[in-house]
Amino acid sequence: MPVPVVIVEIAPPNAPPVLARTLVAACSRAVERGRCSLVTDEPDDVVPQAIAIVSWEGADELRVRIEVGIRRTERAQWLSRTMSFRAEDDPAERWKAAGLTVATLVGQVAPPAASVGQPAPSGTAPVRAAQSAARVAPEKPTAAAHAGADVSRAQFEGGLRAGPGLESGSLRLGAVAAVGYQPAHFPVQPWLCGGYAAQAAGSQYVGVAWTNVGVGASMDFAVTGQFGLRFRSELMMQRVGVTATDRAGGSSESGAAWKTGWLLGVDTVWPAGGAFAVTAGVDAWTTSGRVFVRVSDRTVGTEPIFGWAGRLGVRVRVP
Repeated sequence: MPVPVVIVEIAPPNAPPVLARTLVAACSRAVERGRCSLVTDEPDDVVPQAIAIVSWEGADELRVRIEVGIRRTERAQWLSRTMSFRAEDDPAERWKAAGLTVATLVGQVAPPAASVGQPAPSGTAPVRAAQSAARVAPEKPTAAAHAGADVSRAQFEGGLRAGPGLESGSLRLGAVAAVGYQPAHFPVQPWLCGGYAAQAAGSQYVGVAWTNVGVGASMDFAVTGQFGLRFRSELMMQRVGVTATDRAGGSSESGAAWKTGWLLGVDTVWPAGGAFAVTAGVDAWTTSGRVFVRVSDRTVGTEPIFGWAGRLGVRVRVP
């Protein structure tokens, strides 16, 4: 009688071999009957006792979703569990815990001992190991789909931004804020963005302020360890407001101009998959035209078409 086998599929598929073996070994020791094995280690015609999909979220691997399924006569039964870890937890211990959880879920869905090792129900042909999850329960996502976020989450970000202001060399300082959405199993994240900045240095008689609103999208990429890289793109509307004060009389006048623009940004994120993360990056943008600041028919400054700024902020994801 063949030994029952639990096929384990891991996402992302390029998991460190040592950690993958740690997970399988822990599962094999704890499973009530049979053994556990990676999908890549089994022949194509194997008939598994159960299928386990282990999906790690984020470059820091602080969250994992485990799904175990088995076919019972004409239907499939699935159980799932999500686990969270702390950054200080040893990676090997995280993977060992995931393997033990696979064994626990197998014990909850496995058929009675008398039926273990018996041929599959009538009409159920042997399946390729790499396609087992899809064949057992077509409605379940494949392991590759779990490489992104496991659940949809709202996200909020705020920070400070500093860069050149007018072409005359003044400095602008300000703040940015954004509300976004992280879809499950989809890499593009939409955002609503806003920002405000004011001229920090320049003429005491001329003040300039910038207000931005826009919509954008971002994509996250794992780099190494707990660090990630994020690319952003944003379509924006920018209001340039100017206040000028007469040196002699002390009276003041103000005016404003609206422009459209396109912003690109790149950030480092740490920790990349954490619910709370620190972001640091650079924004670069272009707008639809220059704004000339004139006082008493004299140009005292020019707001350029191109601009850039450095930024430092925090990102929070809920739940």
